[in-house]
Amino acid sequence: MPLRPVDLARAAGISTQQVRNYLDAGILPPAERSPTGYRRFDERHREALTTYRALGPGYGWDAAQAIMRAVHAGTPAVALARVDAVHAAVHEQRRALRATAEALEAVASGAGTSGAEVSGTETSGTETSGAEVSGTETSGTETSGTETSGT
Repeated sequence: MPLRPVDLARAAGISTQQVRNYLDAGILPPAERSPTGYRRFDERHREALTTYRALGPGYGWDAAQAIMRAVHAGTPAVALARVDAVHAAVHEQRRALRATAEALEAVASGAGTSGAEVSGTETSGTETSGAEVSGTETSGTETSGTETSGT
């Protein structure tokens, strides 16, 4: 059953102009035109629209757009590579946040320690980033852009 732009817009909670913008941006697959010039959408357009709207908040709107364009271009390997890249970036962000939390806990538990340098603390499974850590005992540590001594 053919769908009108307003049908897609209502399904996604967006304007009909936004549906046209998504079509022009390659987020939706190309739409056929009726003899009178109206765009004809179908279920695959609704699925693409709901997929894009679901991808955006988790992957970012630019990445979601690139993924959808690759899918519509028939290059699933490109789409999957973009998915993998976003997953890797999110993983790195989590690791950095975990390392920051552990460093803050180490500073908080070391009452009387002042400054940015932490001495004589013991950590396990820690990643440090952007700070100098001296005299630390670490196991399973990954460092990124840091200087470590005494390990």
